[in-house]
Amino acid sequence: MMNVLAPLLAILSGAAPAGAAPAEPRPPPRAERSAVGGDMLERASEDLARIHRALKEVLTRVEDARDEKDLLKLLCADEKLSRVKVLVSVAERAEVALAEALANRDEAAPIESSKIAIARGKADALRGEAAGCIGQLAYEVGGKT
Repeated sequence: MMNVLAPLLAILSGAAPAGAAPAEPRPPPRAERSAVGGDMLERASEDLARIHRALKEVLTRVEDARDEKDLLKLLCADEKLSRVKVLVSVAERAEVALAEALANRDEAAPIESSKIAIARGKADALRGEAAGCIGQLAYEVGGKT
């Protein structure tokens, strides 16, 4: 009776029964993490490039408003530009923190990745808002304001 219970107890306790072949070792979790980390860094890099493109586009709108000497359009676009600049700063710091978190196998990596993704979404929204900035010319009707 003891001969029957010994393998059963070994299985229940998590140990391999006597005479059983050892289980194959699992691949190290480091390989999985580095693949995920590489994807995170690649996505963060793409998002940061997109934020920089939004910055350039809004800056162009500010310069156009300045050339047109349209104060209302300039103020609107300049406000969007200052907000995009803050998002660029936040995203760049988050990218550095993401790289550090991945190198240290820290659990903060997904948080830093989400910061960059959120900044990208807000920068895209501000790009659209800057495109919608209207100036003095939009308020003039027949030479009257």
